[in-house]
Amino acid sequence: MIVRTEFLFRNDPERIWPRLCHATMDTRRPCLFRFGIPKPVECRLPSEHGEVGATRECVSDHGTIQQRILEWVPPARLKFEMVSTDLDFRRHVDTLVDTFELRPLGPESTLVIRTSELRLHGPLAWIRAPGLWIGMKQVHRYVFQNWATLDPPRQLAPFSKIHWLWRGSYTGLRTLLGAILIGSIVSGTLTAAVILFGVSANGTLQDYLLGVSLLAAMAGVVSLFGVVLIGVPAYLLLARFDRAGAIPLVVIGFVAGASLSLPAIGSNQDSLFASLCAIDGAAAAFAARWWIDLRRTA
Repeated sequence: MIVRTEFLFRNDPERIWPRLCHATMDTRRPCLFRFGIPKPVECRLPSEHGEVGATRECVSDHGTIQQRILEWVPPARLKFEMVSTDLDFRRHVDTLVDTFELRPLGPESTLVIRTSELRLHGPLAWIRAPGLWIGMKQVHRYVFQNWATLDPPRQLAPFSKIHWLWRGSYTGLRTLLGAILIGSIVSGTLTAAVILFGVSANGTLQDYLLGVSLLAAMAGVVSLFGVVLIGVPAYLLLARFDRAGAIPLVVIGFVAGASLSLPAIGSNQDSLFASLCAIDGAAAAFAARWWIDLRRTA
């Protein structure tokens, strides 16, 4: 099983490298850690000296993992394997190998990629795999978010400098396409719900498809264009200035959906159509925001 996580840091690789072996986590306890996932506390080198063959320790609130360094290439690549642990998951995991890659993307901008490779054992390993994957993913994100608090405050920069969106391994393109897809799914689901509600209320599918359902389907399509043309670009601008909260995004999507519904108005169900476009646009823009935030730490 492989768990891979990317995170963009606003710092140079040379300044991030020490965090890989000398870092203490904060006292926050995100939700998943309350369900038994070991919460990282500290990572360290007992000998205070890093090299191939040296020991690295990962300390959690449930125990410690002793690791052997396999690759030591500062400030670009670190790889180590689990040697022993007193954590409960030792009963299910044969091997655990972690790799950190640091890729500079520009001045004070570094993409860090962490890959964890686990080999599970036991007849029901496939049942435990999803839970272990979720746990490892949570650990990756929590550690990266802690390291990010050591970065300098965000500075205003040109829109073209949003490296995480379109530079490196097509990650940005996948993120943008994913945002559009997620927004479309949410929009389409809401539209389908309205259609089903109308069918159940009116009794026959044929009559309803000639009326509100057609407008509802149009609303879904229109709100999709709202997400692509207005919602996502507006979010990127908001994110650049650290103001991409939920409320601004919902407002943007709502206005986008409502405004783009105006050219299609012309029936006796204008208000329903415009309302559905607005709601669809708001929901789709919020879903796009959620996906982009997820990918920024994915």
